Amino acid sequence: DVAGNYTLLRERISDTAVQKRLQVCVPWIKALLKKMWPGINKVRNALRLIVIDGSSVSVPGANGTSNRLHLAINLFDLSFIHVEVTDKSVGESLTLYPLTEGDVVLLDRGYCHPPVILEHHTKDVQVILRLNPYSMPLSEADGETRLNLYETLKNAKSPELCIPVQLIKNGKNVQAYVHAIR
Repeated sequence: DVAGNYTLLRERISDTAVQKRLQVCVPWIKALLKKMWPGINKVRNALRLIVIDGSSVSVPGANGTSNRLHLAINLFDLSFIHVEVTDKSVGESLTLYPLTEGDVVLLDRGYCHPPVILEHHTKDVQVILRLNPYSMPLSEADGETRLNLYETLKNAKSPELCIPVQLIKNGKNVQAYVHAIR
């Protein structure tokens, strides 16, 4: 896409030329990250901060998704933890990735699968995700009352909220927080 758009707007460039330009950006991005986050070298050895996402891939002429690309990147050193291409039936799931004790994982809402998150919590993997309230039923901090997120947000007096919650599924539970910003 980049090569095609650039060719339309400026001059002809090939996919390979774009790929080579992006590859040489890695040291620059690492240097920029170190400049923006001066303490990164101190934190780096203590944990892995991993960003995980999946993307749909379509072959030319396809009417929809042909395959899925699953990526996990360590944000501290910008190295790939996991890269996998699967058929279109494999959805977004933490079970695809080699996570270890102490990892902190950033996820999109497609990964809101309570049993998998609870399983990883028992392995001491910390999960930060964009909430999908329909697939991630949460209880209030007492563990008894179902969280009514809509009412909680509607009645909020502050533009920023930190709501203590519990994720409970199949007899397992974990304490968590929902952060909301207007």
